[in-house]
Amino acid sequence: MKYIKTFNESTNRSVIDAICENYNIKNYTINDDGSIDVNGIVYLYDKKLKVLPLKFRNVSGDFNCAKNQLTSLEGSPQYIGGDFSCYSNQLTSLEGCPKKVYGYFLCDNNKIKNIDYLPKYYKKIRIWNNPIS
Repeated sequence: MKYIKTFNESTNRSVIDAICENYNIKNYTINDDGSIDVNGIVYLYDKKLKVLPLKFRNVSGDFNCAKNQLTSLEGSPQYIGGDFSCYSNQLTSLEGCPKKVYGYFLCDNNKIKNIDYLPKYYKKIRIWNNPIS
């Protein structure tokens, strides 16, 4: 499933609500563009995801999408108030990753080839076990 790229309020609000309920995402606001802000954490750890199920904008707590089958970070939040964990996926690029992570940026055990698109701000980074050139 690809996240909702074009937002039509009458049809997609209930779809977003259903996806949030399915992944136990609480305290969220749906923005005009169909992205969501979450006041709290997003825990998508080990859900067998190939893509992120929603387009996130801001998450006040941790965002964990580790141990999936993600090949892209498209749909990741722009700003995260806690840690960002995307380790143990199939990522080859950091394109689409958050711009600011106020906690740890944990991205080891992927196939990252370079650090282009690395967030502008993070507390500490862990990106070893990647074949970075």
